[in-house]
Amino acid sequence: MNQKAEEIGMSNTLFRNPHGLDTHSDHLSSAFDMALLTKYAMENETYKKVSSTKDYRTKGDHVRVFHNKNRLLTEKYTYSTGGKTGYTKLAKRTLVSTASKDGLDLITVTLNDSNDWDDHMNLFNWGFDHFEIKTLVEAGKLTSKTDVFYEGKLNVPHAVKFPLSKQESSELHSSLTLLEPPHAGTFTSTQLTEPVGKLSFTINGEEIESTPLYYDEPQGEKKTFWQKMKQLLSFIAGVNPS
Repeated sequence: MNQKAEEIGMSNTLFRNPHGLDTHSDHLSSAFDMALLTKYAMENETYKKVSSTKDYRTKGDHVRVFHNKNRLLTEKYTYSTGGKTGYTKLAKRTLVSTASKDGLDLITVTLNDSNDWDDHMNLFNWGFDHFEIKTLVEAGKLTSKTDVFYEGKLNVPHAVKFPLSKQESSELHSSLTLLEPPHAGTFTSTQLTEPVGKLSFTINGEEIESTPLYYDEPQGEKKTFWQKMKQLLSFIAGVNPS
């Protein structure tokens, strides 16, 4: 658990047991780390399904019914998609919850909060009011001006989207980092499968997102198998092909 926590950036967490109860004084975490853990967990489809299930009834002779204690999900908040309630004597009342609206997914974490249901709804509403998903770059051909060698030949593998406030949108900048053009004038087939650069997006000098760029040889420059064979045979025969 501690190894996984380190892998996903939970730098203020130390697990002393797998169940979360108060067995050690240094069994600790932070609100931010719990948000990171929840973000990672919500990428797992099984966890996502369990977390968003309001009620579950077992099958068989001995039926058991489980009710989700997350009141945001079951009764209070339309946009709730799941989360985890918690309580220990040391941590007091804790709540990690998730919500989604218009393609924007948010996570709210409160620790030792006796009014967590209302606080979470207010925080989610503030987030949905102030942020929206912006498409930073579409998938496909990159239309930005670049080096002459790369002009019209750079491909973005997937659309890049990021939640931004209005102020952040006005402060957004993009920059290109590209490999030096090959001396041979073209990339090898192996190089064509690897990124030739990166498109970065920054706010106040801090990178918030990036995407690799691939070299996409224009159709007009691609030769068919027979064209390549004709060129090779002409070369062997000493004829300059047209």
